[in-house]
Amino acid sequence: MIEELIVAVIDAAMRAGEWGCDPDARNDLREAEAALRARIEELEEAARWWPTREKLPAKYDWYMTRVRFYRIVRSLYFDGRDWIDENEEAVKNVTHWKELPKEAK
Repeated sequence: MIEELIVAVIDAAMRAGEWGCDPDARNDLREAEAALRARIEELEEAARWWPTREKLPAKYDWYMTRVRFYRIVRSLYFDGRDWIDENEEAVKNVTHWKELPKEAK
């Protein structure tokens, strides 16, 4: 949806002629579009729930996880092989994971 909005704004601006005569402005606009698309990809990647069959975390850290047969999200530590809970016990049946939200500054 955001991508469609970006394209619509650029198309409307170019049709209106605001940047149509200035090649530098057109290049700046295309660079801004590329930067926005990259940021959108980054945000979508950060928000994605990864299936554990598809991908495991690259670093040892705490993550939000979904465990089969549980209706709640659990915070678990990934040690490179196992998912560990706050009691230092291995948790089986983790189906999905995603990074914890960043702390507010």
